[in-house]
Amino acid sequence: AGAPSTTPLEDHVAECSVIMDLSAASDPDDQPQASIIELLIKSGVSGSTAELSDLGWRLVAALQKPAELRVFVARVLAADGRRRTENATDADVDKCAQAAASYAALFKALRIAPWVELDIDEKTDRIDVANRYQEEGVKLETSGELQAAAPLFNTGAGL
Repeated sequence: AGAPSTTPLEDHVAECSVIMDLSAASDPDDQPQASIIELLIKSGVSGSTAELSDLGWRLVAALQKPAELRVFVARVLAADGRRRTENATDADVDKCAQAAASYAALFKALRIAPWVELDIDEKTDRIDVANRYQEEGVKLETSGELQAAAPLFNTGAGL
């Protein structure tokens, strides 16, 4: 009764096979596919949360929502010490944002956009304001944006 079996295991176990009955599965074409935009929205990406980088820019641009692009642009402007002028329109922002293929292109376009100005507190001393315009003009001049630099130099000199 306690003796080991002398019959091989293969004689006791039949050959195994796995069969999948695909007739019971639903057709994958009938399943609603989440779009990339829906997946991005579910991930929490927005103009107010995306990193101020090329990846952040591409994610927000992929949302294809002008309001999110405007929020992202406002954050880029604020990080650079700039803001929209009072007469800037959403169409101005949208046109600039949609034309930018990268974060660097957006940043450059915003630097020279006529509807963007330095964000300077009106209580700031005039000499400090003039120096800020001068500094910004030098930055643009150094990067080769001579036409964009000239108005900053003129504004600074006029104060």
